[in-house]
Amino acid sequence: LISVGRLVPWKGFDALIKLGKVLQQDIPDIHIMIIGSGPAHGHLAEKIRECGMEAIVTLAGSLSHEDVLAAFAAGDIFILNTAYEGFSHTLLEAMAMGIPVCTTRSGGNTELIRDQESGMFFDWNNVDQMRSAVMRIAADKSFSHALAARAQEKARSFSSERMLGEIATVLKNV
Repeated sequence: LISVGRLVPWKGFDALIKLGKVLQQDIPDIHIMIIGSGPAHGHLAEKIRECGMEAIVTLAGSLSHEDVLAAFAAGDIFILNTAYEGFSHTLLEAMAMGIPVCTTRSGGNTELIRDQESGMFFDWNNVDQMRSAVMRIAADKSFSHALAARAQEKARSFSSERMLGEIATVLKNV
C-alpha cells in the first residue's frame, strides 16, 4: 500500500498503522509505505515502534516526483485517508499511473472517484472499511484491474491538452 501526503493529523496516518496491524493477519507480506514529511513524523515513528510495525510500515520521507511515480508503479493500492482535501493532485497522479485507489469522500475526491467504479471510498479513519476495501481489491484481480483502468480514463480527462483547449475556448468567447 502506498500513501502520500504531508504528515499532519488530518491525513490519518495513525489509522494506516492500525490498518497494517489488522491486514498482516490476512496478507502476511503486507507493506505500507508512507511518503511525505511534516510535523507528525516523530509521533508516527514512535507509533510504528510502539505497535511493533517497523517491518510493515515505512516512513519514506519526502521523495522526488519521479520516485513517487515509481512508488505508484510498484505499488498495489494507493490509499488516501484524509479528513480534509481540496482537489488532490496526488490522487489524480495515482489514478493516471494505474494503481487502484481507496480514499475518503473529502473535498474534491468525489469529483475524481466513483465508488466501486474508479476507486473505493471509506470513512475517515475507519480501519474496518479500509480493510474491506483493500481486501476486495487484493482478492479480486479483475475488479482491481477494472478500477485502475476506469481511474486512468478519468485521469486522462484532466490532460494539459484538454485543459488548455477549454481555456482557449473560453478566451475566444470573451
